[in-house]
Amino acid sequence: MRNWTGAAVVAVAIMSVTVRAGEFVWLEGESGRANVKVNNAGWGNAQFLSEGKWMHVSFDADKVVDEVKADAVVVQYPFAIKKTGGYEVWSRIGFEFARSPFEYRIDGDPWKAISPDELTTDLMEIAFFCEVAWLHMGDAELAAGQHMLEIRLPKTEDKDGKPQRILYACDAICLHEGPFHPHSKYKPNEPGRDAKDEEAGKNVFQLPDAPAGERSSISLKGLWEATRDDEQMPGEVAEPIKMLPEAMFFHAIKVPSDKNVSRPDLLFAHRLWYRTKVHVPATLAGRSFLLDFPQNSLNTTVFVNGVYCGFEKNPFCHFQIDVTKGVEPGQVNEIWVGIRDAWYGRTADPDRPLKLRRTFNTPLKFFHDGFQDLDYPIWNSPQSGILCTPRFIAAGGIYASDVFVKPLVDKQQLEAEVTLTNGMGRDASGQIRWEAVDDATGRVEQAFSTKSFTLDAGKTQTIILNSGWDNPRLWWPDTPNLYRLRTIVVVDGKAVDTKETTFGYRQWKIEGRKFTLNGVVWHLWADLIGDTGTTPESYVEAYRRANVRLMRYATAGQAGGNTTWQGLEPPEALDFMDRNGLVVRRN
Repeated sequence: MRNWTGAAVVAVAIMSVTVRAGEFVWLEGESGRANVKVNNAGWGNAQFLSEGKWMHVSFDADKVVDEVKADAVVVQYPFAIKKTGGYEVWSRIGFEFARSPFEYRIDGDPWKAISPDELTTDLMEIAFFCEVAWLHMGDAELAAGQHMLEIRLPKTEDKDGKPQRILYACDAICLHEGPFHPHSKYKPNEPGRDAKDEEAGKNVFQLPDAPAGERSSISLKGLWEATRDDEQMPGEVAEPIKMLPEAMFFHAIKVPSDKNVSRPDLLFAHRLWYRTKVHVPATLAGRSFLLDFPQNSLNTTVFVNGVYCGFEKNPFCHFQIDVTKGVEPGQVNEIWVGIRDAWYGRTADPDRPLKLRRTFNTPLKFFHDGFQDLDYPIWNSPQSGILCTPRFIAAGGIYASDVFVKPLVDKQQLEAEVTLTNGMGRDASGQIRWEAVDDATGRVEQAFSTKSFTLDAGKTQTIILNSGWDNPRLWWPDTPNLYRLRTIVVVDGKAVDTKETTFGYRQWKIEGRKFTLNGVVWHLWADLIGDTGTTPESYVEAYRRANVRLMRYATAGQAGGNTTWQGLEPPEALDFMDRNGLVVRRN
């Protein structure tokens, strides 16, 4: 494993490693010779199994005495080694934590015990509470020639002396000279890549150029690559991913998507890395660069070109990460996004690290059940990965990283909290120009007095803007007038950054036991709308037809079953509601 500390990361730490297969022997699980009747078959996600099937050994407790005549189930695998050397011995076995204890040996050596609690890697779901994963059983020095590997499942008894069931499955065994890197059902000399994987690996997003003072951005919707980064023993959840696998096996994944749905083979990949590339024009040198994520889950670590850029611990929130220090204008930049998934949202206990680890094979359906022991808001929301379309943004050297607009209707004022970030590499002074633009016509309706600022290099500062506004058009549900607050950052007399934030001039207040909208008592009665159809427009029709004044907005992270609302991602959905006069409450 490679490690990094703080923000200084050696670039090679996250470059993909080409895995070169050493000498190896691959044994299909179902090729073994057993002293009992076994089931060589595949079911459920049989496509995840090598050659579509495995050896399944299962005897109920009341059948063990009659059906297992010897003192143990024994399976033999004869094999030949071409090259003398040290070999790792791995088995792709089934039934995480539920399998029977077993032993293995090679060439009559002493038996080595393997308990049901031995930790595996590369876990995949075959069926409900039926998994397959790779287990490092041990190491062996082997001479060239013929050998015999044996698996032994002894009969066991419970504390009352009654026979216990025997449960075991084996998909494949791999003896590999030197380190073996598990990769699903694939042999060490098989890349396991298809045409989509190759397409994803070649995909490069092109950030457009932009005039000085204006922003450039590009949607990163499309094919990315993803690779597992399994963690045998979970560490601290609310911190960046610090360790990266020696070997990475990248495959295509659609962004945005719930990886549990778009890539069922990654359902039990609870840590993974997404990768894509963005070309940044050389003309944008001196800018700040941002990655904007409307919604990820569970948490997110970001590297660019081998440089650690930031971390967001919260799921299902809209956030930006400044990636300026990693971006190289004039080149193709490699973006890595590390994700811990929803399974990490269950309660962890530092004194009992296996508490969280033993949930890693829990089927998806349990996220929807009651009585969950959770640290994060993932009940009924197991969606995981990059769930909404990210954007790559070029902003100014000093830029408005956040603008929070606060219409003060009762005072006939407009207030805004503007957070500035200085990425110029030097201390700077300047002004913020701000103006309200009519969203329908694009005309500036109100220009406000400028505000000066001084900001040290690398620092962030929130500046309060406030000004009177005599006659703005109010936002009402039946007349949803909208504006855009345009904030222009000026340094040395030149505009370096422009940001526009859509808003309605309205003010919600709680006065005693009453809600008011723009000073008018607003009764928020029933949000039981009935059949809303499948489109945003059909929802509006149902909302009007039901004569309600409130709607419930439930998506992933709010106990909703979808990352979109009527087909719209959260930013577009909220904008649609604003433009159509829908009053919204979060679930």
